[in-house]
Amino acid sequence: MKKILGLDLGTNSIGWALIEQNFDKKEGSVIGMGSRIIPMSQDIKDEFGKGNSVSQTADRTKFRSVRRLRERHLLRRERLHRVLNVLGFLPEHYANDIDFEKHFGKFKDETETKLVWKKNGKKPNGKDKFEFAFQSTFEEMLNEFKKSQPDLLNKKNKKGEEFKIPYDWTIYYLRKKALTQKLAKEELAWLILNFNQKRGYYQLRGEEEEENQNKLVEFHSLKVVEVKAEIKYILTLENNETYYRLSETPLLDWKDTNRDFVVTTYLETDGTVKKDKDGKEKRSLFLKDDLVFIKKKTTKITKSTKNKNETVEEKSIKIIDVKEEKQNEIWYSLILENGWIYRRQSKVSLEDWKGKVREFIVTTDLNDDSSIKTDDEGKESRSFRAPKEDDWTLIKKKTEDDLSKYIGEYKTKNGIDGTVGTYIYDNLLRKPNQKIKGKLVRTIERKFYKYELREILKKQIVLQPELFSDDLYNDCVRELYKNNEAHQLQLNKRDFIHLFLDDIIFYQRPLRSQKSSIGNCSLEFRLHKINKKDDKGNSIKNEFEKDENGKDIEVKEYLKVIPKSNPYYQEFRLWQWLYNLKIYKKEDDTNITADFITSNDDKITLFDFLNSRKEIEQKPLIEFLVKQRELKNPANNNLNKKVQTALSKKIKEETEKYRWNYVEDKKYPCNGTGTQIRTRLERVTNVSVSFLTREIEQHLWHIIYSVTDKNEFEKALKSFSKRHQIDETSFVENFKNFPPFISEYGSLSEKAIKKLLPLLRIGKYWNENAINDKIKKRANSISERLKSISKKEDIENISDDDIQKQILKSFYGLTDLTQGLQLYQASYLIYGRHSEASDLQSWNSVADLEKYLKEFKQHSLRNPIVEQVVTETLRVVKDIWTHYGKGVENFFDEIHVELGREMKNTAEDRAVLTKQVTSNENTNMRIKLLLAELKNDTTIEGVREYSPSQQEILKIYEDGVLNSNVEIPNDISEILKNSKKVILKNNQQKRKSIVINYG
Repeated sequence: MKKILGLDLGTNSIGWALIEQNFDKKEGSVIGMGSRIIPMSQDIKDEFGKGNSVSQTADRTKFRSVRRLRERHLLRRERLHRVLNVLGFLPEHYANDIDFEKHFGKFKDETETKLVWKKNGKKPNGKDKFEFAFQSTFEEMLNEFKKSQPDLLNKKNKKGEEFKIPYDWTIYYLRKKALTQKLAKEELAWLILNFNQKRGYYQLRGEEEEENQNKLVEFHSLKVVEVKAEIKYILTLENNETYYRLSETPLLDWKDTNRDFVVTTYLETDGTVKKDKDGKEKRSLFLKDDLVFIKKKTTKITKSTKNKNETVEEKSIKIIDVKEEKQNEIWYSLILENGWIYRRQSKVSLEDWKGKVREFIVTTDLNDDSSIKTDDEGKESRSFRAPKEDDWTLIKKKTEDDLSKYIGEYKTKNGIDGTVGTYIYDNLLRKPNQKIKGKLVRTIERKFYKYELREILKKQIVLQPELFSDDLYNDCVRELYKNNEAHQLQLNKRDFIHLFLDDIIFYQRPLRSQKSSIGNCSLEFRLHKINKKDDKGNSIKNEFEKDENGKDIEVKEYLKVIPKSNPYYQEFRLWQWLYNLKIYKKEDDTNITADFITSNDDKITLFDFLNSRKEIEQKPLIEFLVKQRELKNPANNNLNKKVQTALSKKIKEETEKYRWNYVEDKKYPCNGTGTQIRTRLERVTNVSVSFLTREIEQHLWHIIYSVTDKNEFEKALKSFSKRHQIDETSFVENFKNFPPFISEYGSLSEKAIKKLLPLLRIGKYWNENAINDKIKKRANSISERLKSISKKEDIENISDDDIQKQILKSFYGLTDLTQGLQLYQASYLIYGRHSEASDLQSWNSVADLEKYLKEFKQHSLRNPIVEQVVTETLRVVKDIWTHYGKGVENFFDEIHVELGREMKNTAEDRAVLTKQVTSNENTNMRIKLLLAELKNDTTIEGVREYSPSQQEILKIYEDGVLNSNVEIPNDISEILKNSKKVILKNNQQKRKSIVINYG
């Protein structure tokens, strides 16, 4: 009897059943069953369902990251302390509290002396008294403020205290002064240590937000010149009707006045007035001015038809009472200084915004020609929002734009470029109450700080070269790298600017290689020997570990798989996809691929078509194949306009009759790498069509793929353009914003693909010299064997251990075994196997399984949830093996595994499903609320808000309107975008127009 273990893996639990089964006698029994709950909190499981890979130790990781950042800052400070001490820059009171003997550059225990404050006696209460260490420099700055702001020091604040200039501002004065004048050594020490604290943001390639060509996002600080509130009024009419109206102007003076209304009365078939359940006559009324506005908004989609079951008449009706309705939130129209109108809701009054400057992130909708979109009334389409903390990229952009503008103006005025330091100081001179941190200067790129410090050091070295002599420089290098002679020699070729900027303050640690997490190729490997180790654990050169027979132990190291963006992989995938393509008739599913692809020339034409595209869908591919088939008919090559028109019509009709064997509504990748490179090369000045050879494309791809630093990337592009003698400016400009390729990998290594590709290619792409003699010899051997038999059943007679029968079967019927092969055929020819595993790892006992679990490296699977499920599954198997099998070797005959939906789907698929579920929930909520509102409309009958059928009908109806060619007004589009109950709060007439006016 076979013992079969069945496992059902999910994110919440692992279900199992162990059975005995005799298939011959059709007998069996259940030995045991159960489930193990995976110890995982629900929030982690929810994140996994959304496609997020969240570790249960994520919070610990976050805090650890903060600690690491602080430790690196302190390490830089310690290194600076050592260098500045050698130079003699550190103030005496500061240097005395730093340990330069045991813990180099660190503060002594229980000390954290401030460089700018030094002790100066005792206070009356016995505590230490401190004075500012740079008082004379502060006085210099104070004199500049007296000239710029003569009345400033005479002003008093709200508490009656005199206005005082903070000592901290002295550093900004020094940063400006250092660009033109000498600084004291201690001042230089303060300035350099200050740059260690504020280094700016270092942005890698690909971290920039993608720009939407049809949206212009800008940061503005604008003054609010007028505030208008939209108040809701209740108008009681003389006929006891109630009319609700929103107005930005007061309506209280409408009381006891007559207004023109349009009254619609609904009639029965006999001409009498319809009545509701309470016996009240059914009528609706609108102010004439409001109705004109509504009709104007819906003029493009409303058909003017006369309804015999209603009468419409204009009446002058007296308003006998006007009341202001209490609202939780009021709509405000904020008129800005440039004429823009910002509309927003608020629970609190915004009247006090008038005359104040507010910050906005303004998104302007653009047409394809970059002109501004307008709505039905000709108003520019623009939305506003207040910046939040997570909008730091926009804030960063605004800061850098202001800074760049200032730098240009500063150079015009002073002859030298401005810097961050001069920008801050000049703004403080102009506006002393300006907040600096988080207001004047927020997140900006590191290059601005790096440029400023470089200019300061350059000027100080010119003004006082004795402080930066070669001997002092060499002393500093030896202090930092006492035991690293190689790095000393490397730095001896540099200078102080490189030492401070690139070796200490702005040094960026390279990211650790993640190569270990990349999968292994199943076909290619290297053999290497294991070195012996000495007592200290160091490898001994040319001495290797031996096995029982005294031979050197060799270990297989499989090569890493290829990135999907690699041009070799792009071509390899394309040939595979093409060979697997099948075309079917829709009406009877007849395979008619041979009607379209009849020869290698057809395959090459199709390959060229696919190779020129980033991706392909069913319709354009079949249209291309139909067109190629029709063009084979000489009659269709006639340039006559009638013939060409008839041909186009026929191609469209024929295209609808066929389908491919892939998913019909899915896009499949073609040659994305080559397409992007060719598109950008076309914009480069004076580059010939023949420039992009296979070798050049590979070289250019490697630069784009491997270089992550923006500056290094531009340098590599310049080097590439010089080497290949193309226009450097044009080339760099077109390629510097090339987005990094996504880190996705194939299943084979580049070495394996290079071996397989020559056998997959055909025609002009095939080169016999690319196939080595060993493969040719093996192909000839297989071909000779197949020629010796007359039928497929005889293959067993000609197979052996060298060329097995599955290999012979795969080539049966082929005449040329060196080109146009399928992947499995090429794999059999080169490696003697395709999907068969070369090495199997098995656990034959509980001890083997326990050893694996003990040695399992945590986080080796990258996804913590999957890792936990896998390890828990192995523990379940171990426990069942121990309990029911008593640890006997080879206890299980078979183990069957079933994966839950969440485990089968990729992270992207799970994210899409979660997004779809959320979208459906919002749609259902909106539809239910819309039905509830329509039910209260006396002009509509038979509405059942909880009816599933009506909900479905309305959803289908709404979907039909949205997917039609009808232009949807912007206000209705906004309603559909908003979430849940907010949608239905203040847009009653607009919501009704979705159903009523689209009929």
